[in-house]
Amino acid sequence: MRDIFKSLIVSLFIFCCSCNGGGEKAPESAPVTSFKGEQLFKDNCYQCHRPGMEALGPNLAGVKSRWKDAQLLYSFIRNPQQVIATNAYARALQEKYKGQLMLPFPQLQDEEIDAILQYCDEAGK
Repeated sequence: MRDIFKSLIVSLFIFCCSCNGGGEKAPESAPVTSFKGEQLFKDNCYQCHRPGMEALGPNLAGVKSRWKDAQLLYSFIRNPQQVIATNAYARALQEKYKGQLMLPFPQLQDEEIDAILQYCDEAGK
């Protein structure tokens, strides 16, 4: 009886491991940047921003096209007060949003910022 039970368990294990949802090809995983960007946006930006609309801060959809230099945008995201002190566009944004201070995000890497902005571009359509 014990051998039959072991055989049944092993057979069930093999069946479950080999099953792929009815014979269909397993779907490719979602692009890392899209998923990662959405999660990073929700964790860091959602309090003040919405893709496709203004909130406490500007609409982030298409934001890269509004900055002359992507590296300056990355610097702004990491340390907004430093960029506001030296850049007229950043100062104008702060004035437009009634002096709201953006929190700094020094921990975000370029590829994480790109993922957030890509998510905002896609979600803001």
